[in-house]
Amino acid sequence: MKRVQLLPTQGLAHVSRTVALAAALAPDHVVSTVLSAPFLPLAELAGVPAQVVDVPPLDYDRFSRGDPQWDSADDLEAVASAYGRAIDDFGPDAVVTSMPLAASIPIRARGLPHVTLFDACNHPQFRVPDPPGQASERSERAAKVLELMGVVGARLGAPPESSSRALFVADLNLMPDVPSLFPIRDLPRSFAYVGPLALPTVGPVRDPGLRIDPDEPLVYVSMGSSGRPEHMRTLARQLHGTSYQVVITTGGVLPARELAAFERPGFHVRDFVPGEAVMAASRRTVVICHGGMGTVYQALGQRVHALLVVPAHRQHVRIGMRLAELGLGRLLGADDLTDVPVAVAECFAAPAAGQRDAIAADLRTYPGAPLARDLVTTFVAGR
Repeated sequence: MKRVQLLPTQGLAHVSRTVALAAALAPDHVVSTVLSAPFLPLAELAGVPAQVVDVPPLDYDRFSRGDPQWDSADDLEAVASAYGRAIDDFGPDAVVTSMPLAASIPIRARGLPHVTLFDACNHPQFRVPDPPGQASERSERAAKVLELMGVVGARLGAPPESSSRALFVADLNLMPDVPSLFPIRDLPRSFAYVGPLALPTVGPVRDPGLRIDPDEPLVYVSMGSSGRPEHMRTLARQLHGTSYQVVITTGGVLPARELAAFERPGFHVRDFVPGEAVMAASRRTVVICHGGMGTVYQALGQRVHALLVVPAHRQHVRIGMRLAELGLGRLLGADDLTDVPVAVAECFAAPAAGQRDAIAADLRTYPGAPLARDLVTTFVAGR
């Protein structure tokens, strides 16, 4: 059997979708997922082998600003070398990455066949204009990343990359998206939609204290793993005084106990809940999230009434703008957070968008892990 190694950037969203693909590949390939220690439980849950690598987690604050993840070339070299040792220990026929960055250096140095998971919202077609005066600053940051990658690449024997965008693409680029949400014109042959990649959710809702009336409107709040704690606190405070059923899952953003004072009958705060099951528990649900694609696709799959996006960084802005363009929700800026109940009420009062049907059809056509597995299998067999 072919040997496939998966090397995600060490952030929850990237790790989760990579582990989901590893689980789909495992029956017909020898697989290994390269993870830092905090993410090993995800591999164990999915039943896929993992190699431990000593690299820092993705710094979402730096990422949101476009800053390098590393303070120096030596720091980047240490991370790239750690990935290189993991590659040499496993000896893959091909590798799969999610936002490769540092891992791309040893991959290029060894000339390995490379598949990456590429978010369609990051395609230049969906680029968000920089605020006045910030375009040159962002260009300088991108140039700094490319410079660091070039310096370390030269040290470790990797050919140089010509642009920052080249750092995020590979021989085969699988987009965990559907074309009705992010349609890309003139799609190159090396790119393919596969649909969202996600680990199976735990459901149904088994928390006896979390009772949801299916006939009453529900507001479900999740900031994923990269949302901002201050946004979650503001949302809890704003929604506490409403009559809506509310479920807030704090995830890794902050401990649920910090928001426990806001609980009331029908208002529940938990560290983790089975998101899709909670969304489906009411016939009319509005989801408030940071714009992470995992939560967005969960919501679209459950055909929720609308989404409100409170972005944590630029990628989330792109996603929120696209949802608003399709009539599926709204993008909330800092000023909008002063009156969240009004935004929620307007969402419930508006008719559900017809575009939900097209996206639901696409989610059936692009089933995620099974399609990605088939494309990776074909790619590896041809190498």
